[in-house]
Amino acid sequence: MDRALIAVDKLNAWYQSQDRDSVQSYIKADGDLNKGNVARDAGFGRKALTDSVNGNPRLQARYEEIVSEMQEKKWLLVEFNDTTSREHINDIASEAIQKELEKTRRHIAELESKLAKANAKIAQIELQFSQLSEMREVMIELGFPTR
Repeated sequence: MDRALIAVDKLNAWYQSQDRDSVQSYIKADGDLNKGNVARDAGFGRKALTDSVNGNPRLQARYEEIVSEMQEKKWLLVEFNDTTSREHINDIASEAIQKELEKTRRHIAELESKLAKANAKIAQIELQFSQLSEMREVMIELGFPTR
């Protein structure tokens, strides 16, 4: 609930600070929150945020999508105040840690795969080298020049 109120305040402040030219340049620049629907979502986002505070479940998913996209783009930083519970802060931190842990695990698996391929290539080259050494010894025994 506090998170939604903070988002409403931030979005309202941003919306009120814009004039027509800045909104148009925002839409033309890297402001495409919703694949070309920025103009529609500028008003809809405010309504979705307000309705989510008022308990309208129909718009809750849309609100979550807008807020998460804004957070990813660093347009919205969730602020914690005195009413935010420690458990909620810990949950958010735990989620972030889990995501980083999963990303690190995938990276480690990728590196292990590359290492296994490199080791297989090294083994193949060593085998070829030993075969060449044996062929050289045979050629020397038969009296052929090796250089």
